[in-house]
Amino acid sequence: MGLHCMEEHLWKNPRGRGRPISGLEPSTELPWIEGVACQRFFPSREGSRWFEVLRETGKSRKGARLAKLSRPHLSKDVRSLNCEARTHLSDVLEREENYFDQMDQPRTSAKDLGSNALASTGLWPERTQWRIIFENARRDILRAMTRLPDRHSLMSDYVMVQGSRQGDPCIKSSYVDEQKISCTMKALDLVIDRCENTVRHTGRTLLCWLSSPKLHVYRETPFCLVAEKSSETRYRVLEKRFLAFVIRLHRMTNALQGEVANFQLNTVLSARLERLWSHEVWNMFDVSRGLWPDLGNYLCVEETSMALHEGLSSSAENKDEERTGNNYEDDLDPEGKDDDDGDRDWDSEDDELDHDDSAYGSDQAEFSEDTYPELRNQAGGELDIAAFDNFLELLYEVCLTLCTETFISGQPGSTLLVYFSGILGFSKDCQHFLLARQYCPQLSGLIYMQRLLLLERALPLRPYHTIGIPQRPHTQQLERLNEIRADHMVLGSQSPVAELVSLRNFGRTIARTEPPSILFHWSDDGETVSNGSLQLTMDKFRALPVYFTSRAEELCGSLMYGLEPDIDLASVKDDLANSQSGYCFVKHPANGLESAYKELLIRAYSSSKGALARDGHWRWPIVMSYLKQVTELEEMLAGGVYVDDTHGHVLSRLFGMP
Repeated sequence: MGLHCMEEHLWKNPRGRGRPISGLEPSTELPWIEGVACQRFFPSREGSRWFEVLRETGKSRKGARLAKLSRPHLSKDVRSLNCEARTHLSDVLEREENYFDQMDQPRTSAKDLGSNALASTGLWPERTQWRIIFENARRDILRAMTRLPDRHSLMSDYVMVQGSRQGDPCIKSSYVDEQKISCTMKALDLVIDRCENTVRHTGRTLLCWLSSPKLHVYRETPFCLVAEKSSETRYRVLEKRFLAFVIRLHRMTNALQGEVANFQLNTVLSARLERLWSHEVWNMFDVSRGLWPDLGNYLCVEETSMALHEGLSSSAENKDEERTGNNYEDDLDPEGKDDDDGDRDWDSEDDELDHDDSAYGSDQAEFSEDTYPELRNQAGGELDIAAFDNFLELLYEVCLTLCTETFISGQPGSTLLVYFSGILGFSKDCQHFLLARQYCPQLSGLIYMQRLLLLERALPLRPYHTIGIPQRPHTQQLERLNEIRADHMVLGSQSPVAELVSLRNFGRTIARTEPPSILFHWSDDGETVSNGSLQLTMDKFRALPVYFTSRAEELCGSLMYGLEPDIDLASVKDDLANSQSGYCFVKHPANGLESAYKELLIRAYSSSKGALARDGHWRWPIVMSYLKQVTELEEMLAGGVYVDDTHGHVLSRLFGMP
């Protein structure tokens, strides 16, 4: 071969016999054509002789080059592979290269919606107009923008999403902005606390008018603060996510706002957000911790104390003077009910966008002159206290601006509140929208928070000096409230709050016609029920009561530490007429069970095996294991009751016993 090349092509191989020298560059001009399948003969490890035809193509060479670049040690092992193995490996590397080529394409998947199937068409999508509002918007970024800051990761930027192409810079919020947002979320709790305090000192008649969706229709059910702490926290988290979304949108450039959200902030809102963002209060405490200074509710103590005194007397007068107006509750739209109890049992997807530090300390403290000097010293003087109060008023002004925006061209989606409410309707993969049944509970939280803000605008307990809102008058409070209701709360008004109420009413009606969240399928022989990959035969179903009962007995024996009280269930007595709080049949004196738990506690403490405490200290791992068994016992009891299908309604009462 070498002689042929020298005589016919005047080419001499510069490389001698043996292995090539490492680092030697290949010759630029070769007297042969590469890529032609050749036949070669060489000895194998087994000592035999065999021929091989090298079927090397352009694609396989491409995969080989990729293998050399990405896996430098692959060439050492590839010699031991046969032809089929090398071909398979080349195909794998080719698919890998194609995958990265696709990843290098623009990331438009978050702008694509699912197919126009039956679930994505109909009255609900037509009413929400989400497909039009979020057309060409990056829904993955919008969803990430609603996430509350993680106070434990405030020293690094918050990366919301990757860039449009591979290698493009990621879209992120700087750690400085995230620190300020985290502090603002804590400050928002103080703003809401003030609004809730106003509700507590407002007459019942005014609160009835506040809950009515119609201007001249009085409603007997007043607007009330939520009783459960979990609901209050959940509603506040919604408002915080809304504010965090708006701030992050404000911090983006105009071009990025259009690319990500296809939305532009109006000049008034932008100016107020910028005024808040550049406030002097940011230089008065350590922002990097992500916590608002612990000033509590002691701001403007003298004015608040006076307002409380006057508010109590005026509210007492209002209860007597304003009990006018006919009861038109029957004329209200039946879907206009504003209580949130109707949403409790509805399904909703958990976005899991809220961090553990989203809780707040909102314990209402008594206003006292004695504690004010201490706070004044901590904050550095009265000027600092005034600066913090000024910031909170500006923060309330921003929240008020967001819930009183006007429609542009009559489109509700042109307001940030309605736009944000649509983001809450994204599915987890941002490819679909939630059903009305899944979505409406979140609307209740938004509506609740906006009514708090609007009542504070109409009848504040104390004045807002910075933004020019006077204190509530002693008379004509209903007229002042109706001015706000007519502009921003009544159905038919061009306001985001009225749109949310209308959308919730419509959603509750549509939810009755939607398919259930879980669909079971029966086999043709009627012996197997399935949901996805989960299957249950009737033989196994008939064995469920035995399983629940036996497992419950086993858990009960373990939890009772061998204690077996002599109880005749037939002789257990109850007092159904006793409506005293905390009463249950366990406390009936004839049953003798009121102090039974003390005997169980002694057993749990003194048991030689698995005692909950020892030497005056709780053994927390064993305590946690005990509580898990309690939860499992409740599950077994619930399973047995539901399989029996006769007394399922007693479960809440059974598990709620002290």
